Amino acid sequence: MVAKAVAGGNNYQVQGFNNGSPYTAPFQVRTVQATVTALVRTQGGLPVLNAHFFFINGAGATVGEAMSTSDGLVKAYVPTSAVKFTVDVGNATANNGTTLFTMYNQFGYGAHDYNIACAGRPDVPPLTNGQITALPHDVVCTAFVLNQPPPPPPDCGF
Repeated sequence: MVAKAVAGGNNYQVQGFNNGSPYTAPFQVRTVQATVTALVRTQGGLPVLNAHFFFINGAGATVGEAMSTSDGLVKAYVPTSAVKFTVDVGNATANNGTTLFTMYNQFGYGAHDYNIACAGRPDVPPLTNGQITALPHDVVCTAFVLNQPPPPPPDCGF
């Protein structure tokens, strides 16, 4: 295998052969960051796929993003400046096909409901580069139930 720098000091291409066929793949060298893990589920405990997490610094800028996988797990690499997060559940689905209620694009976390548009957002625990930190609560998405009134708008954590 040979690694060659591509335009930019942190971008590389690895080149080699596999059973006589050439193989090329890009890779990027990144600074070691903190890792945040989380579990996203429905109120009934089903894993949620494609919940889009946004990690926000003290100035309100997005400094990291991640998506939940089919088992509801999230693994995000973020700088230690991330202090808050929000979740867009607009394209999320339960892993068994259950439709999620997304009218308010809300999610439950701890004792409160939040919305991607809420000014108040849940805290990220203190982070350390090279360390894995789990969010202390599951992120809970509301499943859509026929003939039931919709949940109330989120309280935005207040």
